[in-house]
Amino acid sequence: MKYVHIVWLTMLPNLIFGQTSIPPQMRAQFTLERLSSSQGLGPSDILYGVPMASGSVQGDVYLDKKWNKATLMPKDSEKLLEGYYVKYNLKDKTIEIKTSTGIKAVASNKIKSMVWIDSVTTLPSYFINASTYRISGTSLTGMLEVLVDAEYPLFKYHKIEIKEPTYNVAMGSGSKDTRILKRSVYFTAANSQLVQIKNIKNLSAHTSKPEKLEAFIKDQKLSIKKEKDLIEIITYLNRL
Repeated sequence: MKYVHIVWLTMLPNLIFGQTSIPPQMRAQFTLERLSSSQGLGPSDILYGVPMASGSVQGDVYLDKKWNKATLMPKDSEKLLEGYYVKYNLKDKTIEIKTSTGIKAVASNKIKSMVWIDSVTTLPSYFINASTYRISGTSLTGMLEVLVDAEYPLFKYHKIEIKEPTYNVAMGSGSKDTRILKRSVYFTAANSQLVQIKNIKNLSAHTSKPEKLEAFIKDQKLSIKKEKDLIEIITYLNRL
């Protein structure tokens, strides 16, 4: 009878641990020592020897990545700089100019106006220094693209928004990429003050015949959210 008890006691550990959910190797002394040692794996160590892919930059900081042939008028001179190939850096607010000695970056606040010919479409784009006008008592930096040049002009202000990576190491989710997004804001102007075009009222306030302007927009089924339509609306506004 004593022999039977000895056998039963010998089997007891196997019966107990054989039914647990934790694998035996997780209970091993070596594993526990590794966890308590400062030389063991840390939370940021890469498992299985597979390196973690680094993020990339999506997008660019240029209004147009192409080099376009341009004529520039410096702010403090009437002398034109003609025939240079340029890019407009929206992040740094600089005009990058390709010269025989390399690329020179000129702060946009030193440029009064600029026109370039798109190297693909051959269409011209006109720009003026944004500090020529004010908004809410302050000046913008950079350049305004001129879409309609009239008493009530139409300007397009280009800017960028940088979205930082959202990757969460602990959760293994999110994006590792930095995204550069280009945004545009449309303005008209009155008495050297910029007025952002958010709705029709921003435009009808500049005419003594707002009902005609609103009727024109409705009849032609135009939208201020579409650049082509906005050009047509501003052109009509200047005829009233």
